[in-house]
Amino acid sequence: MTKLFICGVCGKAIIGDGACNCPFCGAHKQHISEYKTSKLKWRCSVCNNFFDKVPSVCPVCSASSSKFVKVGADGLPESVLELSTVDKDNAKKALAIEVSNSTFYFCAAEKSDKDEERKLFRALGKIEFEHAEIWQKTLGIKELPKSGDGCVTSSLANLKESFSREDSAIKFYAKAAESSNSPRMKMLFSTLVEIENDHLNMSSKRIKSFN
Repeated sequence: MTKLFICGVCGKAIIGDGACNCPFCGAHKQHISEYKTSKLKWRCSVCNNFFDKVPSVCPVCSASSSKFVKVGADGLPESVLELSTVDKDNAKKALAIEVSNSTFYFCAAEKSDKDEERKLFRALGKIEFEHAEIWQKTLGIKELPKSGDGCVTSSLANLKESFSREDSAIKFYAKAAESSNSPRMKMLFSTLVEIENDHLNMSSKRIKSFN
């Protein structure tokens, strides 16, 4: 049955059955919750389920009431998170990574010599742009920074560059998740490891198809 859902990672509203990954940021389906009514103004920052009021203990993951945050219309916290120095530095690095990767993918979509790769790169560019917006909101930055990252005309070369970029991002996000004490930040970093692994596998499969 078609219902309204919301992604606990990027905060975008989704119309569907909730059975698929987020079509905007690529977050896996366990991060997508049904947005039943506009009264759901509280979110558990550990499991990302939404509630109309704060329970003493989250009925889904057993997190304490202190882990609940008030959310706005887009499903994200109404105020910018108070970040530790480590989390803030890692969020800034994450923003730079996602802006750079998004720019690269859009470039590759325009220049690659194979139609299938062009479509893949365009889709990946949109997802990485969504990721950049997540970090923009997390850091409270008004505008996204620019990137001058380029690409080449060879689809295979761009796929190999994609694999390298995704592999590097996965390693960084895994370390950032491990170093964070914030449930929300740990969830964001860990979720991006999942998503970038999806991208890594897609790049790997396409590279093998050239052999």
